[in-house]
Amino acid sequence: MSHIAAVVGMGQLGAIFARGLEATSEVLVLGRDAGSRLETVAATEVVVLAVPEDALASVVATIPEVHRAGLVLVQNELLPPSWIDLGLPSPTVAVVWFEKKPGREAVPLLPTIVGGPRRDRIVEAIRAAGLPAVAAPDAPTLLAALLAKNLYIRVANLGGLAADLEGVAPGGLHWPHGVSSMGQLLSAHGGFARALAQETFAIDLALLGPSEPVLPSFEDAWSVVEAATAADPGHVCKGRAAPARLARAAQRATALGVRAPLIAALSRGEATGGR
Repeated sequence: MSHIAAVVGMGQLGAIFARGLEATSEVLVLGRDAGSRLETVAATEVVVLAVPEDALASVVATIPEVHRAGLVLVQNELLPPSWIDLGLPSPTVAVVWFEKKPGREAVPLLPTIVGGPRRDRIVEAIRAAGLPAVAAPDAPTLLAALLAKNLYIRVANLGGLAADLEGVAPGGLHWPHGVSSMGQLLSAHGGFARALAQETFAIDLALLGPSEPVLPSFEDAWSVVEAATAADPGHVCKGRAAPARLARAAQRATALGVRAPLIAALSRGEATGGR
């Protein structure tokens, strides 16, 4: 094989990308010491950074310059400022819409959307792994996909945390006490889920600022959340990253001056009334 690809991080997600890339490339499987390993490699076609969100910055800092053009980001909660702040003007970005748990095959909710210079190669790899994927033709399409996925993952995680609370939440809504899945959250507490989504969407728009002249609408992003939920209504809400995701949302809302009463109350663990 003439092409060399690298996958940094061999968790469930990294394994999917490695399997797809092996169809046409020699694949190097690397740990978080990827930078030192890549120093001995002349060139790579792509380098998929399948590491957790909180490790992305430290791993990117180790990647030699010759390999940076092929970097592929697959994390949640990405927006253009995320990679610009890391010194990456134009990476390839995959908005992943499949879930892989140990001991079972990956489950796609929606087609994964890939944008950036290596988008066709990554779409090809994901399809080779047996999962649906499409290329984003331009930056606005990729941005819309990122905002929608951010909305889904935050509503799921923060909604799962909110399920631990009882009583009346800010705005007269009730905390979704006892819900465990996205299907339950949207069907039984749709008003709460939508209000929570509007707060998280406002935070993302504030993060983007005036540098993005054309922004997707909340309704467009919310329709994607509904479609993903319909595809897998049993998707569990609260994951391991949920507390950190809530803390980031609350901190950003405060720093950016975004009014987010549900997120603020949730971060304090407060219920504001009786059942």
